[in-house]
Amino acid sequence: MHHVHNDKRSKTSAKMIYEGLISCLKEKPMSQLTVKEITERARVGRATFYRNFDEPVDVLKLECDRCFEEVLKEFSDLSCEQKRKRGGMLTHFFGYWMEHSEILEALFDINRMDIISECHLKHSEMITAEFKPKVNMRSEDYIYFMSVRTGIMTSMLTAWIKTGKRKNADEMTDLMIKMFDDAAGEDILI
Repeated sequence: MHHVHNDKRSKTSAKMIYEGLISCLKEKPMSQLTVKEITERARVGRATFYRNFDEPVDVLKLECDRCFEEVLKEFSDLSCEQKRKRGGMLTHFFGYWMEHSEILEALFDINRMDIISECHLKHSEMITAEFKPKVNMRSEDYIYFMSVRTGIMTSMLTAWIKTGKRKNADEMTDLMIKMFDDAAGEDILI
């Protein structure tokens, strides 16, 4: 769990710790890293680490949360025309993660893509605000819709990393739209 306060000093420390962790992960796996190595690379004290985080994976959870907040805020700030374009949110979402792929790669390398799923569901209220009026279903069933979206998005990002990040955001969006258009009315989603 993280304990980062909403002040400039805490946020700066958390950012330095994240950058230190990412730098260390380029040299050795998470399971072999110590807090001492991370804090030395981040140029912060161990007390600063433990004031903000319980364990190194919490650093990645916080960064993932921050990324979700940022990508959804950026999308909400887009013009209505950009938002309503078919695949607009998908393209924005994929584009954002492609520009910020180091967090995805770190989570993939430690086999913790579940953190992406948790963050997606946690921040789904912003997604819901954009899409609920368009989706014709009972409000108590909306959690299923968001769970399916979360699973698909996490799986698509995982596949993108596994295949060497070769597709761009437009190609990923087109692929996803094609898959669902082709599957419409078919029983191939099982």
